[in-house]
Amino acid sequence: MAKKLNLMVSNVLIICLCLFCGCKGDNNKSKSVENVGGVIHTNTFVPDSSINRKLLLNNDRSLQEFYQNVNTLKLIEFVRESPIIAFCNMSKSEYLFAYQYEGNTANEFSCFEVGYFDKKIESYSQSNYKEFATESGLRLGLSLVDVERIKGKDYTKQGNKIIYQISDPNSAFLRNYNMPEYFLECDLQQNKVIKIKFGFVNP
Repeated sequence: MAKKLNLMVSNVLIICLCLFCGCKGDNNKSKSVENVGGVIHTNTFVPDSSINRKLLLNNDRSLQEFYQNVNTLKLIEFVRESPIIAFCNMSKSEYLFAYQYEGNTANEFSCFEVGYFDKKIESYSQSNYKEFATESGLRLGLSLVDVERIKGKDYTKQGNKIIYQISDPNSAFLRNYNMPEYFLECDLQQNKVIKIKFGFVNP
């Protein structure tokens, strides 16, 4: 009888402990992500995959949604390590480079770069967007503190550049795109973001 009673008490304690740990884990998880004013704030790195929620990484159909006059676009060689299509915003104060890797389809891009307008580069296609931003709210002019609030602090630093990476072959994100590695870089000047580059490492 005593053994049965001890066994029942042990089972109750185990159940209570599991419930407590589960609730605690849920609370921690809910605190790690917060949406404020349409901008996601997180303690863990979540990769971005779009510009203005329209132009998507490795999605050839999204270009038409982002820019209607697709037939007028031309690839530019030798500006970056891969051919690019260069866009600018309405005020010609920002640029967007869409990188096309070898093996991409005609309207598919595996990397995006956003920076302040460079007059040295010709053949910009002017868009109807006021600015270029990622779906998590990354954009030019943010401070390092802003970036850390949005993307977390799990980055490495190289000079004035911070780099987030995903290279785990078991990553669901990488498996979904069938790509080996993802990166997101922010170049800083006087603690402000002056360039954002993100996408997949050219395999």
